[in-house]
Amino acid sequence: MTDWPEDPEHPRYPEGAREKSALFPPDIVPFDFIKPGRRYLFKLSDQRYPEQFWAETIAYVVGCLLDVEVPPAYIAEHRGRAVCGALIEWFFVDGEQTFIAGGNRLQRLVPDYDRKLGTQHSFQLVQRACVRAARHGLIDDWLLYWGRAFLFDALIGNTDRHQDNWGFLAWTLDDGATTRERLSPLFDNGTSLGMERHLEHVAGWDDNKCAAYLRKGCHHMKLNGDDAKRCQHFDMIRYVVEAHPTLLGPLRETLALFSVQELEQRLIELCKLELPVKLTEARIRFTLRLVNLRYRQLCAILS
Repeated sequence: MTDWPEDPEHPRYPEGAREKSALFPPDIVPFDFIKPGRRYLFKLSDQRYPEQFWAETIAYVVGCLLDVEVPPAYIAEHRGRAVCGALIEWFFVDGEQTFIAGGNRLQRLVPDYDRKLGTQHSFQLVQRACVRAARHGLIDDWLLYWGRAFLFDALIGNTDRHQDNWGFLAWTLDDGATTRERLSPLFDNGTSLGMERHLEHVAGWDDNKCAAYLRKGCHHMKLNGDDAKRCQHFDMIRYVVEAHPTLLGPLRETLALFSVQELEQRLIELCKLELPVKLTEARIRFTLRLVNLRYRQLCAILS
């Protein structure tokens, strides 16, 4: 992909911990699934975790299996720079929609909201922002959106759904005066799937060790603003189905779409790609082990 021109306005994105570049496809697109004229992010791994870029693509596969909207994320190699990373389709088209980060709306509710650390990021506050948006053109069932988002994040172990990793897409209708909004696809999913664990350090883990690791995983959100700690992934699912029983059926249906065996087949195909940083069989086994344990726990919660 040495012939992909950089976005002249945003050649490098400063947001986030990992280097990413904004690129456009060449005039003649190399594959049918690449959209001509669409912006893409080429996102590298954290230098400490060379395989991390794979998490974006595996999370996209999980999203497809769950029928949860996640921006398409492919694997690409930049031969000119001798690096590989995730090639992620931009989730809106400039000029057609505007993205409003969740943090912007939370700051309206809490003027001293800490955008750097997100210590006030809570589902209680997010619900207030969504209720307000629903009064002004939000077309989504926001409660179902968040139930499915929490399910997706719990299944992949995403710890980084911070206030700027979700948001609203806004557009104006043909009358030029009426605005509509929807909640964004679930983007930026690379801090997940145990990619921060070096394989040599987990080779001897049994199911008890893996389960203990999963219990430590937390969503970026707290339940309430005055909570001392962020909410554990499985506790978040328990909370939403207990507080909102109407979500139980839809979340069961969503989880029923998922198959660990289907995920394994998709990963085996990715394993065949010849890249400087391959998806190895050992990484697949560890990833599937974690996902399977999470899946079984979620099935038990929703049963």
